[in-house]
Order: sequence, then structure tokens, then C-alpha cells
Amino acid sequence: MAPWRLGGSDLSVNLDELFKLPLSEFTAQRNALIKRLQQAKRGDEADRVKALTKPSVSAWAVNQLYWNHRKDFDRLIAAGTRLTQAHTSQLSGKTADVQEPTAARRDAISTLLRLAENLLTDGGHSASPDTMHRIATTLETLSTSSTSPNAPVPGHLTSDVGPLGFESWVALVPGNKPSIEKKADKQDTQKAKAALKAAEQELHKTRLLADSAAENLKQAEKQFAKAKAIAEEARQLVEELKVEAERTRKAAEEAEQAFRIAAND
Repeated sequence: MAPWRLGGSDLSVNLDELFKLPLSEFTAQRNALIKRLQQAKRGDEADRVKALTKPSVSAWAVNQLYWNHRKDFDRLIAAGTRLTQAHTSQLSGKTADVQEPTAARRDAISTLLRLAENLLTDGGHSASPDTMHRIATTLETLSTSSTSPNAPVPGHLTSDVGPLGFESWVALVPGNKPSIEKKADKQDTQKAKAALKAAEQELHKTRLLADSAAENLKQAEKQFAKAKAIAEEARQLVEELKVEAERTRKAAEEAEQAFRIAAND
């Protein structure tokens, strides 16, 4: 059982403990927490916990990355923040380098995906291409939405988080949205929307290709393992045939020698 602490302001601690649990324990421990809160006459908090749904496998994995690999997770958020700042500078008409934060975010996501695969395997879950794709999408979104006031709470996710749309990107720019749109005419805004949509579509295609390549690699590795096993069996058979051939040769020589001796007699 999780060590629920029902002090005056410990609900946040209780929720942290809840989302750190193995996925198979979530529902039972959530219900136990609800019961404890109700018994303590903390009905509003009990209702808040009751509204929590069991996380999806991919959301659970991202939560575990946050709780168990905070240094790597924070490195992703830092890279995403720099990337967001670079994009917002460009939207404001300023020059900004997006290559460095983009590369840093990509490396951070790659590291976290490797860790997520281990977390899934250790937790008895399948690290399927679809699950890994969902995790990657959530990590990308969290990295670029951390400065938004309505950003998802890392470590407390119950579902996957989708990519940001154009309006969300605009909302991240310092200042209010109308003031930014006044600086750009309608045509430029439409072009930006179209360019962003095309980029999102291209990214989606790239992810699908990557998922397909990963699956093909797994299949190829399986086929290679089978071929290797067959080759080893064939090698052993050849060795056995060589031994048998040598025995046959010696037997033939002994038979021939015995025949000569008998003929001389």
C-alpha cells in the first residue's frame, strides 16, 4: 500500500505517490486514497482524486521518466524552452538560431525513448512502435508547451498529449495574441499557418517511416537470428558428416587390408 499522508496540505504529495506507482496498482490505490479522504471529511479533494482516470501505458511511461529520470527530463524541457524562445523570436520578426535547440531536443528525446523502452519492458508492458510513437509525441509537446499557463502537468499525465497547433504556438509568444497578429497582416498569418501545417504533415510522415523502419529492423533481426541458427545446424551437420566419412574411409582401408591378408593365405 502507498504511504498516504493525510496532513492538512498533503494532497499533492499523495498524488505524486499515486502517479509513481506501477500502472497495475493505480486504480486500487486511487480508490484507497479516495476512501481515506472521505473518511477525513475532505470531500472536495476526494472528488478531485475520483476524477482521475488510469493513465494510458504511454502516458504512464512519460510519468515514470519524469519521476525516475528527472535530469534527462529537465534537459528536454530546457532544450524545448530554448527552441520555443527561438521560434517566438522569429514570429516577432527577429533572427534566432533554431538549429542548436532543435538538435538538443532531438538528442534528449532519443535518450528518454531508450529509457522509456526499458521502463516499459521492466513493467511488463510492450514497447510497440505505436506506444513509442505516442511517447515521442507527448515528450515533444511537453518540451514546447512548458511555458504555457495551460500546459499539462509532467508526472501526472493520464493520457497522451498531442502536438501544438498554430494558435498554441502564437499563444506562447510573450505578450497577448492580438498584439502579435496586429504586427503581421492576414496574408502572412495564413502563410505561416500553411507552412506549419505542412511541417506537421511532413513530421507525421517521417514518424510513420521511422516506425516502419523500426519494425522492419526487428523482423530482419529475427530472420537473421533464424538464419544464424540454421547455419549453425548446417555447420554441425557438416562436421558430423566429415567424422562419418573418416570412419567410413578407415573401415574401407581395414576391410581392404583384411582382404589382402586373406588372399595371401
